[in-house]
Amino acid sequence: MSVLAGIFIPVGNIILPLILWLTKKDKVQGLQKVGARLLNFQIVFQAFGFVFFMSAVILKILHKEVFLISNGLEIVLALGVLNGIAAIIFAMLNHRGKQITYPSIIPMIK
Repeated sequence: MSVLAGIFIPVGNIILPLILWLTKKDKVQGLQKVGARLLNFQIVFQAFGFVFFMSAVILKILHKEVFLISNGLEIVLALGVLNGIAAIIFAMLNHRGKQITYPSIIPMIK
């Protein structure tokens, strides 16, 4: 649920899980793998949001309207909502005993 810090703090969805992972990964069994996958997922999600937003800014400057990229802020907000929903779903499933982890889109942290 620390991922939801991104709602209140920019890049909080990466910073808070990173701090928790670094301080607890040796103390909690299985946290090394789950924490690394969560951080990878959050970094990729943040990068996608940044790319969409910057694409929208550049297209606005050039006065170009391209479907799905014309309003970068809306796409970034939608990505944030999807990220929050995914965090809640994964937390609920893990709480119920199912070993669900974030998908490893681009593994950067191991």
